[in-house]
Amino acid sequence: MTARRPDAEPVLIAAVHVGLALVLLTPLVTAPWTLYPFSVGKALWARVFIAAAFAVWAALALTHPRWRPPRSALLVALGAGLAVAAVSAAFGVGPEMSWWSTYERMQGIVNAAHWAAFALVAASVARTQADWARLLNVNLAVGLCVSVLAIMRHLAPELPLPIPRGEGYWPRIGASAGNPILLGAYLQAIALLSAGFLVRSWCKAAPSAPAGASGGRRAARRSRKASSRRAGTASGRAVRDDGHGLRLFWAMTACSALAGVSFTGSLGALVGLGAGFGTACLLYALFGRARRVRRLGMAGLGALGTCALVLALAVALRGGDASAPRADPGVRPALGGGNVLLQRATSAEWVGFTAGNRFRIWESGVKAFAERPLLGWGPENHFVASARHISAPEGRRAKVQYHAHNLALEEAVGKGVPGLAAWLALWALTGIVALRAARRLEDARQRALAVFAAAVLAGWLAQAQTAFYSAESWLQHMLLLAFLARIEAGMRAARDGSAPRRPRRVAAALGWLRARVPRPACALAGARAVAGAAALSLAGASLASSVAIHAGAAAMWRADHRGPFIAEIERAIDAFEPLATGPRVVLFNNLALNWEVLVRTDPQEAARLLALAGSEAEAALAARPESWVLHHALARLWLKVAGTDPDAGHAARARRHLERSRVLAPGLDPMEAPLPPAR
Repeated sequence: MTARRPDAEPVLIAAVHVGLALVLLTPLVTAPWTLYPFSVGKALWARVFIAAAFAVWAALALTHPRWRPPRSALLVALGAGLAVAAVSAAFGVGPEMSWWSTYERMQGIVNAAHWAAFALVAASVARTQADWARLLNVNLAVGLCVSVLAIMRHLAPELPLPIPRGEGYWPRIGASAGNPILLGAYLQAIALLSAGFLVRSWCKAAPSAPAGASGGRRAARRSRKASSRRAGTASGRAVRDDGHGLRLFWAMTACSALAGVSFTGSLGALVGLGAGFGTACLLYALFGRARRVRRLGMAGLGALGTCALVLALAVALRGGDASAPRADPGVRPALGGGNVLLQRATSAEWVGFTAGNRFRIWESGVKAFAERPLLGWGPENHFVASARHISAPEGRRAKVQYHAHNLALEEAVGKGVPGLAAWLALWALTGIVALRAARRLEDARQRALAVFAAAVLAGWLAQAQTAFYSAESWLQHMLLLAFLARIEAGMRAARDGSAPRRPRRVAAALGWLRARVPRPACALAGARAVAGAAALSLAGASLASSVAIHAGAAAMWRADHRGPFIAEIERAIDAFEPLATGPRVVLFNNLALNWEVLVRTDPQEAARLLALAGSEAEAALAARPESWVLHHALARLWLKVAGTDPDAGHAARARRHLERSRVLAPGLDPMEAPLPPAR
């Protein structure tokens, strides 16, 4: 007898689940040894484990069909959006920027593809309610840790914590996200999802359906009534599968997350919370099975409307106070004591200041979209496009934002009409799946999670109209999209099983055709081998790029903090070519700033660095010819060099960059010192 080979399936599926769980730790990750510890640390952590999980899952799916992706229109729409982004990048003004973004942001098509792969793998391997309960509870545990860090940072700013020190927006808290807007977006999702688990814990467990009870809606209603009669009124209480410990965990997580949101002072997060809570209440008011549930939904909507009215009255009364001193509309208002979110939400000055900044950004974005509506400027090129149309508030310098602070507008500017249509289609399908789940799911516990998953996504959609993606928001969006995709596939399978869509004659014809079309085993094996090799190649390329990006970001930190500056900045440039423009601009700016001293004290080193700058300028312009930041830096550099060597043609080079700068960013002065990066 031959020894039976052990089945690798349990090991592979366990490895995929571990990889997904490690991705859920992303909000806690920072890399303080890199120049951008929040964006670089989170992005690389997530990409490494997504790539590893994807490679293992691909091997599993190729050999075991039951682990292949579910039939889901949501996943198809997600893939279609990536395809549109790739086409827009090919015809955009900066393909390199579209694919890789910058060290500071770590976005781009490559980043979006990783998160789409995360959704694909999660939807494929998390097949049962128990799988999703474990995955989502790990997500909430991470959210609780992030909330506690935010609370501790607010209460004891000098306390050593495992995150970089210092808050750039104090008294607003960014904590482990590095930015109050990003932290608020993440914590409002955690608060709503925790509330969903609390609601779920008080729902009745679904009774097992009797045999033959899957014959359509009427049969489902008969089965539900029969199960209700069998359950009887003997106990009169909900079947509770969750203990007090879990309820305490969910309540603590929800309260901590709400406290964290209040410390961020993010008006967008407040709007997102309201939109998410309103969505959950509306779904229960419309589709609640019991009258009491529908009434609670209506009461929640009434309470939400009352809160909104009170806030509007507070803003109106404070804005109409004639005795209050009027602040300059171009100057950021000051924050006093008390809760920062309450101050900002009830201050007419703060609301007006924030709205004014957003409208100014949106105006430039709309003009940029009108200039290139067909395929857009390419993803991640809003920074380039809006600079052509940005206007400065009176008494202040113009400040170009990297993001549009409006996802719909950013999709339109970057990808044109096709990209906006794909983005709207994804959200429309998400809404349709959520409505169907709230209406059709018979299991009250599963329905509660589906309703609050839809609430989280609705909250993010509302906040996204004034914000932008980060690693945290990508994680929540793709995790819950995968959850809804699995629910969608389950509802589709139930519908197809109870009511076959194909007529008998069509099914018979297809069966006859399949029986006669040859499908050699060697061809199938070859196709699987090719697919497996492609998946492994993609995962390997992802890991290699992550290692190179980490080396470049770490070299930039050493150049800024330890030195030697030139040697480290050269390492940063050489580490990863698609992101080399950032360290090149740093080189140009620092060389311009120190040129006069350098040429006076060490002419030979000055000549070497000038030659280095010239060669790096050619490479940078070839990669990103439309970057106004690059032309500004080169204009300043060559003007400084022309001041010490007027006969070498440097002034002519400076004039060329100045002229190009005025075309690319007519509202900005290239000779002004560079502003700190806009958030």
